[in-house]
Amino acid sequence: MYKKDHWLYYRWKEMKQRCCQPSNRQFKYYGGRGIGVFEEWRKDFWSYVAHVESLPGYQDGSTIDRINNDGHYEPGNLRWASKTTQMLNRRRWGKGYTYNKARKKWIVKFGILGKCAHFGYYKTESEAKKVADFARVLIVNSVY
Repeated sequence: MYKKDHWLYYRWKEMKQRCCQPSNRQFKYYGGRGIGVFEEWRKDFWSYVAHVESLPGYQDGSTIDRINNDGHYEPGNLRWASKTTQMLNRRRWGKGYTYNKARKKWIVKFGILGKCAHFGYYKTESEAKKVADFARVLIVNSVY
């Protein structure tokens, strides 16, 4: 089989472009943040395929996800994940809480699947942090 005929080829090519080509429009989110590709995979498509196909958890609709969103594309940092799991593994999650000046309280909320999940207002930042941490665990566990 030619590598261009393999279903992972274009994902591999896009991964390398995001991490290695400053002219790629996604570079600032990947290579620009210091995220790289394991050297052997960068040079050898079939090595990448062998590793990715050996990962447990593949199901129809799964995509390749970095476990540590700030880490490299490298052995030990990839998994098969649903689109929802990938969405939950983004930097945009932030803390999950922020100060609402109008109400003079801390608000806990997360964007989930295009909707806002609101977890209430709190008097102190430490209360909001506890609720946000708990809510994040609930959300992630409900996905699995």
